[in-house]
Amino acid sequence: MKIVPGEPSVLNNLAMSHVLENDLTSAEKILRSAMASSTKDTRIRQNLALVLSLQGRFAEAEQVASTDLPPEQVKANMAYLKRMLARSGKNRAS
Repeated sequence: MKIVPGEPSVLNNLAMSHVLENDLTSAEKILRSAMASSTKDTRIRQNLALVLSLQGRFAEAEQVASTDLPPEQVKANMAYLKRMLARSGKNRAS
């Protein structure tokens, strides 16, 4: 961060470190900041969709993911994440 402040790829990596720490709020904030700097990096958007899903915000996650993926792939990804979260007992969606 000191060498290349605000670099979207570095912010993306930092956000994913927060995901590993289960700090989803910080991860989301960082990914949104990275997206503001780079709208071309699909990894950032897909990671944001993942973070939103992990928070149970599936409708918003679908909207973000659909920027880069076809509708059937988005639906399949969301279904997979819902199953995964349901198995782990972490699904916050109601």
